[in-house]
This record gives sequence, structure tokens and C-alpha cells, in this order.
Amino acid sequence: VTLFVQDLQPVVVDRQIDFDRTHADHAEAIAFAEKGELQVAGVLFRNHWQQNPDNPVCIYNLAVIRDLLGDPEEALFLLDGLSGKYRKNEIATYRKNLRAQLGQRTPASQK
Repeated sequence: VTLFVQDLQPVVVDRQIDFDRTHADHAEAIAFAEKGELQVAGVLFRNHWQQNPDNPVCIYNLAVIRDLLGDPEEALFLLDGLSGKYRKNEIATYRKNLRAQLGQRTPASQK
């Protein structure tokens, strides 16, 4: 029972994630996200990514929205696919934070 109760303990998350605003086509999706309409923004970002699967801005922004939607696994998967010098230090920190977040979500009974 104790392990089950530990799994139910809330975790306070205080962090800021910024979208990459350099891709003009993403303005609408970012506006939806900023209004709290994350599902709509997620669909728009996925559409942009499908049209530009190798564009690092599309990959990054889709990763951000997937994280905000509560899917850090997909966010990390997308970020791991980025290569080159695109936001290198920022991406490294973001990956580290996602891995830590995933570690916190592991039920105590599986640690």
C-alpha cells in the first residue's frame, strides 16, 4: 500500500519551455499553445513536421508541444533525432530535464 501511495504523490514542475519562433508558419500554432489550446497546437505542429520532417525547428517545436501535452517520451524521441548545431546547449539541457522527468514518473515499485 505504501508504494501505491508514493506513486500518487503529486510532483511540482516549475520550468519554462520556449518555442522556436523563427519559422513564420508556426505562429498560428504557437498562438494556440499560448492560449492553452494545446491539442489544436499539437495537431498544427505535427502537420508542419510531416511536411518538413528534416527541419530542426519543426522537430523542436513538435517536441515542446508533446512535452506540454504530457508525452515526454515522444518529446525525448524527437529531440534525440536532432543533429548538428541546432540549439545544441539548450537541447542538451532539455533532454536532461526530460530524462529526469521520466525518472520521476517511474512508479516506486519499479525503481
